Amino acid sequence: MSSETTTSKSIWWLPDSPEKRLQGEVTYGPVSGAEVDLFGHIYESFDDKKLIERFTLHGLTFGMKPISLFQCMISGGTTHIPGGASCEISCYSGIEGGHYRSLDEAVFKEVRVKIKGLVEWACYSGIKPTLEQNPHKWTVTYMVPETVPLGKYGPFAMRLEFNGVIHPDFHAINIKEDCTLVIQAQEMQPYPVFEEYIQKFQQFLCLALQRPVYTMDIIAHIDQPKQIIQEIPIFEDYQIIKRIKDEDDSTEKLIPLFMLFALPELGTNPQHIFGKFVERQERLGASMDLYFTTVYNRTQIPRVEFLTLTQSIEAYHRITNPGKFTLRERLVDVATKHSGILEPLIGTTDRFASEVSNFRNQLTHPGEGDAEIYKDYRSLLRFSDKIALLIEVCYFNEIGLAQEQINAILSSRSKRARRIHHGWV
Repeated sequence: MSSETTTSKSIWWLPDSPEKRLQGEVTYGPVSGAEVDLFGHIYESFDDKKLIERFTLHGLTFGMKPISLFQCMISGGTTHIPGGASCEISCYSGIEGGHYRSLDEAVFKEVRVKIKGLVEWACYSGIKPTLEQNPHKWTVTYMVPETVPLGKYGPFAMRLEFNGVIHPDFHAINIKEDCTLVIQAQEMQPYPVFEEYIQKFQQFLCLALQRPVYTMDIIAHIDQPKQIIQEIPIFEDYQIIKRIKDEDDSTEKLIPLFMLFALPELGTNPQHIFGKFVERQERLGASMDLYFTTVYNRTQIPRVEFLTLTQSIEAYHRITNPGKFTLRERLVDVATKHSGILEPLIGTTDRFASEVSNFRNQLTHPGEGDAEIYKDYRSLLRFSDKIALLIEVCYFNEIGLAQEQINAILSSRSKRARRIHHGWV
């Protein structure tokens, strides 16, 4: 997660009171939100009601960069009697590059997104080293990989773009590759509409990586270039400001072996698989939201994770098989469809459905003698892995992964499958 921030002297005002401007200092970044320290107070008098209200703040850095901060709150301040006052303001979202009252007012033509883990998942490299034996020498060439189209959805076309940066130095040279998600609209669109499709891709990537996925940097462009230099249009960068808490504390290096699937494994037409995911997401939103909650929250209480995953598989079955069913009947129906590949891991369909259903009923309708189930965290974790594995196989089937691909994922990629197979908790 990028932790780069910018600190700048600046001038600030409320949109409805542009005549009252206060000097101050702002520190902000793409994932750190913004903190403003003003020399003075935005309100003329002390007012308890105003102090707890959220508001929009406009600013201009000494480098002439306009900034809009949304849903601001007063986090502190000092008043000296006699003397002056100061005001501290915090916010979780904003835009560097223009003045708006809310994110809904900001309209763009294109949004470019850096996402944690994307370059590793893309798994394409333009670096080609060659070792020659006689004479001994290394030859390294670099060619930017081709853009990967992800399809058209609503008003947008989505693609993955690659780039490389070379840092030559004395006795050393460094080549760093990166990958960017680009969402381009047919015509200018409000930023929140772009955000919907960013989140769709984040969920798709989260399924593949099996770890939390966060945006690291979001840059937006309007449809008119700032200037044209040697026939090349140069667009003004609008930096989206967010405050994101990265819950992924994994130090494990991200390589294809640790992913359920990587981009090259989607074949020559990855937009087909991603397109199916977007289509199914609209139907399976409730199930997916519950499932991905457990991926993003690794510190959940075992019984909460178990119950959340049980709700997810119920929500999946309600959409794919409408009608009244008990939880046991739903589990039997779903597990039977995939018993050929899952039975060695989750057991026979009837036993799996009965055990999970009984566990759920004891947790949600406890009676005498059921108190011990809360302490049986090993069984809760084991059943959670089995239910999650069933959900994942359902999703793989929904997005069109081939049967041999699903088998390969379970046999060599899935950490859940390994834990279940070896009895690890």
